[in-house]
Amino acid sequence: MENISKALIMAGAILIGILILSFLVYVFAQYNNFTSSQSRKEENRQIAEFNQQFEQYKKDRGWRASDMATVINSARNNNERYDLTSADRANRYYVEVKVTAGLNTYGELTDKTIVYNNLLKEDSLPYIFFKFKEIRYHDDSGRVCYIEFERYIEPH
Repeated sequence: MENISKALIMAGAILIGILILSFLVYVFAQYNNFTSSQSRKEENRQIAEFNQQFEQYKKDRGWRASDMATVINSARNNNERYDLTSADRANRYYVEVKVTAGLNTYGELTDKTIVYNNLLKEDSLPYIFFKFKEIRYHDDSGRVCYIEFERYIEPH
């Protein structure tokens, strides 16, 4: 009889130990879910903040050459931060800016300083504006990877 009571106490202690261990595993899993959720929220916030610097130009028209320079600098700074060149277009962090002028294209403005300087010269001309044409997002990261503008001349 004494052995049976000791066996029952041991079995109860084992069950309580398993219960405590299960509870600790549950708490650990919940903590991991919480931290990964917070990490995803922070990553989404950073992506939204990054995209906003380009999305603000989605307004249809009326941008000046100096505004285009700001967009180009944002893309250039991003590409330099990740040490990317136009050969890295497939990279999830690369941003390409294209500005066209009718049939002429200013080119890949993130890489061409001469074109960039010519664009800035046009900022002094009161009748030359740029309008938003297209924006694309990288499939994997959701970050802006391409933005295009088109030059137009207002009749004066």
